[in-house]
Amino acid sequence: MSGEVDTPARIFKDAMIMIYHVFRALTASVYRFFSGGELKSIKGDIVLITGSGGEIGRQLSLVLSKLGGILVLWDINTARNEETAALIKANGGECYSFTVDVRYVYIYVIHVFTYAESVHM
Repeated sequence: MSGEVDTPARIFKDAMIMIYHVFRALTASVYRFFSGGELKSIKGDIVLITGSGGEIGRQLSLVLSKLGGILVLWDINTARNEETAALIKANGGECYSFTVDVRYVYIYVIHVFTYAESVHM
């Protein structure tokens, strides 16, 4: 899709789709939590965390690492991302950190498949 320009309408549409999916996932999670449904184990699963150099991403990464997930850490700030990776590894977790700018949705999808291939064994 080269040559396409991200217009404000397209960016707004993409943002609304993302918000819908996040809201849907959160609603399902809250329902499962209160309905007593069993939680899925992530032990050994590959978990992609975007923004892992920020405070929320770092805390989420640490929790998911303790639950046994193999983390793929993405952040635009290399130094902060490496700090998060060092914390995870110091606690016995497994992770792979990459410097990635996820501002562009289409490039983001390509990155997902590229990095998933490099991490998957």
